[in-house]
Amino acid sequence: MNKKIIIVIIVLLATLSVSGCIKTPMDNINNIIPSLSQNIEIGDANYNEAVTYLNSHNYDLAEEKVQTSSNNFLEAKNKMLEINKYNENINDTLYLQYLNLIEEELNLKENATSNLQLAIQNFKKEIK
Repeated sequence: MNKKIIIVIIVLLATLSVSGCIKTPMDNINNIIPSLSQNIEIGDANYNEAVTYLNSHNYDLAEEKVQTSSNNFLEAKNKMLEINKYNENINDTLYLQYLNLIEEELNLKENATSNLQLAIQNFKKEIK
């Protein structure tokens, strides 16, 4: 009788995990990654537009685009913080390295965005 109950419980747990009722840490991360990627792509596009505007001496539009870029990178960093909650439960070192590289990339992008903002402010001061 006890063996039958244990078998039924195991089958129920297997069914729940296959049906998606039980999410693994990887499931949670994989749900966040697409929007994280989108924030990075939009941030990159806005950063590049800011540089184009800066090169054409349109400092106001450059400032607007770099701020939008900064906001997108900040959103991406917040998503990385959410992902980091699940890192302890991941045994795949390659995936963890990938996540670390994304985090390093975001730090570099944040630094570049900050430097571009300073450059724009200095150019604006120069023309006044």
